Amino acid sequence: MIVKYSGLRAKLSHLLFASLLTLPWLLGGVVPSLGRRSPTGTSSVAIAQSLSDEEVRQFAQSLWDIEQLRLQVYDAIKKEFGNIPAIDCSDSNSVDGLEPEIRELAVCFCNESKKIVLEDNQLTISQFNTFKKTYEEEPAVQALVDAQLTSIQQEDSGDTANANRCVQ
Repeated sequence: MIVKYSGLRAKLSHLLFASLLTLPWLLGGVVPSLGRRSPTGTSSVAIAQSLSDEEVRQFAQSLWDIEQLRLQVYDAIKKEFGNIPAIDCSDSNSVDGLEPEIRELAVCFCNESKKIVLEDNQLTISQFNTFKKTYEEEPAVQALVDAQLTSIQQEDSGDTANANRCVQ
C-alpha cells in the first residue's frame, strides 16, 4: 500500500526516519561536516547552486524509494507480529536478535535500501551520506530536495515495485 501524505512535512518526517535507520549501515564511515558555511565560507545558496539537477533528483528518489520500502516492510511486520521492534541496520546485534521472520524482513530492508542508493539511483554511499548531511543543514538544499520530493510524490502512480522488494 502506498501512502499519500497530505503535507510535505509528514512525508519528510517519514523519509528522515527511514534514512536514520539506513544511513549508519549504508555508510559505515565518517561524514564531513558541512555546517551552515563550509570551511571555505561558501553559503547555503552557493552549495545548493553547485548541485546538479540530476544529483538532487537521484538523492530525492533514493529517499522516496527507501520510504516506500519501509512502509511496506513495517506494515507487514505490524500485521503479522503486532508491534514493530527497533531495527537498526547499522547494528547487526539488533537485527540478529529478532525473530527469524522479522529478521528476514529487516535484512531485506537493509540490503534493498543500499541497492536503491547504489544501483537504482547511481549514487555512491559517500555521495548519499554527504547529500544527507547537507540536506539536514542547508536550507537552500532542503528547498531543492523538498521540491523534487513533491514532484516525485505527484508523479507517483502507485507503482509498488520498490515496495514489493521484500514483501510478497
